[in-house]
Amino acid sequence: MSRLPVFNREDILAALRAAGLEAGDTAFVSTSLGMLGQAEGAKSADDVNAMALSALLEVVGESGTVLAPTYSYTIGRSRASEPALFDPAMTPGEIGPFPEFLRRQPGALRSTDPMMSIAGIGPACAMLFKDLPPTSYGKGCAFARMADLTGMKCVSIGLGPNWTAFIHHADWLAGVPHRYDKLFRGQVRRPDGGLDDTWWVYSVPARIDQSFANARRLGAMAVEEGIWRHAPLGRARVYVANYRAYFDFAMKKLAEDPWLLAAGPACDVFAEEDRRAGHRPVSIALDAPEPLKWADAVGDLPLATVSPAMDAAMEWLERDFGITLHRYPTGHNAFDWIVPEKWHCESGSITRTSDRREWSLDSGEIGVQLCSLGVDEAVSAERLARHMASDPAAPDVIPVCEKFNDRDWVFCIPDNLRGELARGEFEVRIDARASMGHMPVGELAIEGDRDATVLLVACVGGQWGCRETLADAAAALELAAFARTKGWQGPSLRMLFVPGPVGYAAWLDSNRELANGGNVVGAIHLREIGGKGRWFLHRAGKQGSPFEEGLRASFRVTSGEFHDHSPRFDPLASGHNPIATERLADLSFPNLVLGRSGVETLVDASSHGAKSDITSDANFLAALLEQL
Repeated sequence: MSRLPVFNREDILAALRAAGLEAGDTAFVSTSLGMLGQAEGAKSADDVNAMALSALLEVVGESGTVLAPTYSYTIGRSRASEPALFDPAMTPGEIGPFPEFLRRQPGALRSTDPMMSIAGIGPACAMLFKDLPPTSYGKGCAFARMADLTGMKCVSIGLGPNWTAFIHHADWLAGVPHRYDKLFRGQVRRPDGGLDDTWWVYSVPARIDQSFANARRLGAMAVEEGIWRHAPLGRARVYVANYRAYFDFAMKKLAEDPWLLAAGPACDVFAEEDRRAGHRPVSIALDAPEPLKWADAVGDLPLATVSPAMDAAMEWLERDFGITLHRYPTGHNAFDWIVPEKWHCESGSITRTSDRREWSLDSGEIGVQLCSLGVDEAVSAERLARHMASDPAAPDVIPVCEKFNDRDWVFCIPDNLRGELARGEFEVRIDARASMGHMPVGELAIEGDRDATVLLVACVGGQWGCRETLADAAAALELAAFARTKGWQGPSLRMLFVPGPVGYAAWLDSNRELANGGNVVGAIHLREIGGKGRWFLHRAGKQGSPFEEGLRASFRVTSGEFHDHSPRFDPLASGHNPIATERLADLSFPNLVLGRSGVETLVDASSHGAKSDITSDANFLAALLEQL
């Protein structure tokens, strides 16, 4: 049996200096010390770690700093009902024994990144870790700060030149096609012991083999370019590179090949993701292209913001009603919203362990919250109760809801079922599939006879979704048909068919010339105008405006008075993206919500007991808008 090469502290010192590490440097170190061989005199892994750290600290000296990755990925495991806690002082890293050893040393500091934290000893830690933004890879993150730090070095001990500290920060800056921003929520413990509820943006890879991180090609190129210097140590090597030089080289090469830091080969990520997730196209059967029939046909679909069902609903609008579709990819940042993943649910069930009684999606007894995570577990009744949504005001109804920012698994149940699920043990299964996708937003323009544009916004399911809102879209389509056939003598209209507030944000973000300083005088968000109660109008965001006063005056001429109403939704709601510099509430023009109180709907008259008359609603809207 061959004997492992033996190395000692002096060997480490010599190798580090020969590879280019100097006094005053800040060294971001990644290690695989076991690859070096046998450390002389070491009786434990901590003895080896102590030897390596001691050598590193001696080389950089008192003015230098030693850093190591202590990535914990904590917030990625967080759930809305069971938030994960990242404690910089206690949460272990998951990146190897040396970083953990460094983290536990007296005087060591650690960044408060609940995904990609870094620990270090030395004066540079304060600047690198202070007041970090709530993102692992965005502007001002630790990796960005390191690129601007004089004397910053990448140090690889035993791993070779394929270790790249800033790999995903570079990917993020380059906007590579195989990664996307995702929003997470959890808790971070403060130094004073308190807890902060934290929203965090992290760039995740598409869940396909081609997107698996791999920096081997870049490392080899950097060695050939002379960026990585190396020296032998034991049976391996120490590699050292100037961080800024390596970073700039990586960005240049990424511009030439966006797949450089991934396993590849290059592919159509969205097509591959569709195949992986098993998304199947949804079919809608309509015997005639009529707005009300379209609304009735899509009313029972699981209209998640990004989903096969939403694709089907919007593509019908494009094909049969002349709507222009805009598509925004998963991870797209718009104001303080982030476009979510594409989602569908194959199946779901709750089974009582004692008697095998089952409630399932197939039976229609329960539903699954749109964008729910998947689950396959045995749970207590107490835990199950934290994962159920119901509506006490409508105890027989399975509520429709979507909370794609609240990552969790959730069953939607009739409230009168809670009693049966209040005791015992249960097996819960949700086969939910998520992937990268595209969010569709529909647009229809009607040219007016004056220099003013009004946005008319109707929701197609999504976060505000319910069957009642589909009547709003149907009435908007009917209004468009009215304008085409009879002519339009009001302000120009931009009708938007959006899957919730993130769709509104995305359209505005890509039409900033209209949203900021353009001729948009206001937006009207339709809300259950098919109800049989009184008309209401409320403002979202800005207090009062000539547009609102004009609309109220128009209403007095057309029909009567609006009454005050407490809205059930806010079209300018926050998307909780903590790195956003703008919110929808910052818009320069007023946003108003127009609707009717009461929950009756124009859709599906047989089950809701309401007469369908979208023509009268469309005529009312036309008269109201033409008076502006």
